[in-house]
Amino acid sequence: MKQLLTSIVFILVGATALFATDKADISGAEVSIRFYERTLYYPGNSPTEPILVKITISNQRPEPLRFKLADDHFFSLDFTAVTTKNRPLEHTEVWMRSRSSNRQIYFREVSLEPGESLSFTEDVKDFIGIPSPGIFVLQCNFYPELKRLSDTSEPSVASNKLTLEVKPSPSAAAATILPVSPTSSEILQRQPMAPDQVISYLIT
Repeated sequence: MKQLLTSIVFILVGATALFATDKADISGAEVSIRFYERTLYYPGNSPTEPILVKITISNQRPEPLRFKLADDHFFSLDFTAVTTKNRPLEHTEVWMRSRSSNRQIYFREVSLEPGESLSFTEDVKDFIGIPSPGIFVLQCNFYPELKRLSDTSEPSVASNKLTLEVKPSPSAAAATILPVSPTSSEILQRQPMAPDQVISYLIT
């Protein structure tokens, strides 16, 4: 009986060790973010006004670092942004649709040798909706074994934090170029003219 109990204990210990090795070893993994070609940032989801961030994953340990990187980066990364009152911004509809879809996740295995790093660029507006101007604290979380669940139970590596300042969008009036008289510097007003008067005005 004692020998049977000892065998059961060894089996349980072995099973625990087996499951432990299945978990990602993220020790020594470092994630850093910085603004890519920093410029003025505006709210909204216009593709011509992105908020580009360069993400760098580095191996800071003496042995290789292995992780998965999904083709759809929504399953490998997540951004969070909070206001100065610590209120989080919501994810975009595109992000929520992609995350809630029932489909196969394609990924590639990446191995970084000690001291090596991998960098790529993402548009924060693909992840987070920014409907209005303000100052936000931005952070990225990287999931070495992919992000499949909606909670935060999966292993992840948090990046440094950035201060994101979003300016008010330029108004249509401010963006309009008004015609100015070269002699008096006055704004030219539209006036009704006959066709022959228009030709005479243009010639003179």
